[in-house]
Amino acid sequence: MSITGDSVFKISRWLGLNENPDGETELKAGEAAEMRNFRITDSGGLQLRPGYRAIAEKAWDGPVRGVWNGMVGERETTVFAAGGSLWELDVKSGAATPILPESETIADDDTRFFGFGGSVYIQNGDGYYVWDGVSAVASVEGYRPLVAVACQPGGGGTALERVNKLNGRRRVRFSPTGSANVFQLPEKSLQSVDFVRNRITNTEYAAADYSINLTNGTVMFASAPAAGTDTIEIGYTYPETMRCEVERMRFAEIFNGSSDNRVFLYGDGTNRTLYSGLDYDGTPRADYFPDLNVLDIGTSNTPITAMIRHYSLLAVFKTDGAFSVAYGTITLAGGAVTAAFYWTPANRSIGNTPPGQAQLVLNAPLTLCDGAALRRARSETIFHPGASQADVVHPQKTRAPHTQTSEGIGEAPGDYRGGIRQPPLVSAMPTRLPETTALPSQTGIGAGAL
Repeated sequence: MSITGDSVFKISRWLGLNENPDGETELKAGEAAEMRNFRITDSGGLQLRPGYRAIAEKAWDGPVRGVWNGMVGERETTVFAAGGSLWELDVKSGAATPILPESETIADDDTRFFGFGGSVYIQNGDGYYVWDGVSAVASVEGYRPLVAVACQPGGGGTALERVNKLNGRRRVRFSPTGSANVFQLPEKSLQSVDFVRNRITNTEYAAADYSINLTNGTVMFASAPAAGTDTIEIGYTYPETMRCEVERMRFAEIFNGSSDNRVFLYGDGTNRTLYSGLDYDGTPRADYFPDLNVLDIGTSNTPITAMIRHYSLLAVFKTDGAFSVAYGTITLAGGAVTAAFYWTPANRSIGNTPPGQAQLVLNAPLTLCDGAALRRARSETIFHPGASQADVVHPQKTRAPHTQTSEGIGEAPGDYRGGIRQPPLVSAMPTRLPETTALPSQTGIGAGAL
């Protein structure tokens, strides 16, 4: 007891918070009835809890709807959505600068970001936007696919790239005969003819050099172009698009087997995912979603709630189960080899509930389902983190352990689906033959190589 009447106690080991549900009020030395901004270390020491501080002066109304940090162009930056706009944050100064034109707004709703090709793409279920770090944020216009080549003036030709869901823009290449001056495009009732280009001189024809008939889908030259092979390229726009199918998606995951160069979009409340394609030059793009690049995972009764890449597979979760998607190839009737994605069931009862919330923890997918956090190993075991051995669930095993090759094809024992061996993602419940494969179709404009 000091001369001031204060008592001094020495605590060698802190025990933490004690909130006794039975109403017991006696505390042991080192216990606290209330503890704020402190944490107890493993050795029983007292440590200030990590906190937070304001880093930007609020210049918008409402809550922040999403934040992303990453590389845009050649610099690292932080962007966020709030108040129906998009902002770039200078973390050092705390200044927030709008990157969406002042005359425009976006839906003030949960917003997701992902980086691809040096730009950042933005999703909110109402639009699909892109920012390159230089110009203002804009709606993704989309790649113009080369839908047909070796077309004769009267029509026909060889189908090449599929139409893009994001827009109605297409281009075709003609092989002039030297005498015909009317060129028939693959579609009629067009919105516009955007350009007519001579590929030999790499120049565009002047508007006075040709006339167009949008109803019939024809281009008439004032004088017949010289004979050649794929020397005339015409770009046009068809009025109907499937853009809303892309804009309704709220989440994205990057996957393509052993590489990350395709974007898988999901989150529109269905069991459908759309995946991007490569352009004519073989460049991966996040603005090209070919018409038939669609996977319907499982039954249509339950939606896809999460996707995450796990090794060379794509883990897909629904509210009532888990699936794995593998990359493969297929040879078309014409001999062309193109990409194909195969999905197989991994678990028929345990999936993920909150949309977009799957995470990799210690290189294993972690999901939330039925009030529990579930970590899914590549072995045939599902367990709750921290569970005792008695709590571990071992579903029925249906295939022998094996090692996956880099190509996903091998001689080891395993489950073969469409010629591609599928190692287990999570516990392997009894399965049957392939239920669905996403294979290229040869119907419609642009069917063929991805």
